[in-house]
Amino acid sequence: MSLELNLITFEKENIDNECVDFENKLSPQVEIDESVSKEDFEKIKERRSEMLSDIKDVIIDYFIDEDSPNSVSSHDTDFPQRSLLTGNYYISGEDYEYSDSGEYIGYMVCFCISMTEIFMGKEKDYLGIDICAYFDSVDSEIDYVVISHNSI
Repeated sequence: MSLELNLITFEKENIDNECVDFENKLSPQVEIDESVSKEDFEKIKERRSEMLSDIKDVIIDYFIDEDSPNSVSSHDTDFPQRSLLTGNYYISGEDYEYSDSGEYIGYMVCFCISMTEIFMGKEKDYLGIDICAYFDSVDSEIDYVVISHNSI
């Protein structure tokens, strides 16, 4: 792995909770389901830096490290093409909810990640990734799942 990842933080206030992209550079869209109490949300927010650190490892495992058994592409001609990635990524959205589906009971935080490429000399969006963090209680161990990835 030779690509270094760099989390970009956009701080332009997203007053209307609009869709975020590299061009508008708005802070992430945030959705908090009514199933999450204010107290639990505050406790979960305290773990946000931990989740972001873990998510960086997930991105490396699935999208950067070509030798990883979890790699989503086996050749640089597959999507996503590692050679196109700049290493810059940002959080475009966060969704907080509590699930009681019978299959899974606990908290879920879904992070929408966007990674960039250089196209015609300009940095722009390239890869969208949805990574969900699942945990039984606000202070329990967190499991991460890559839900989807696509071209943006």
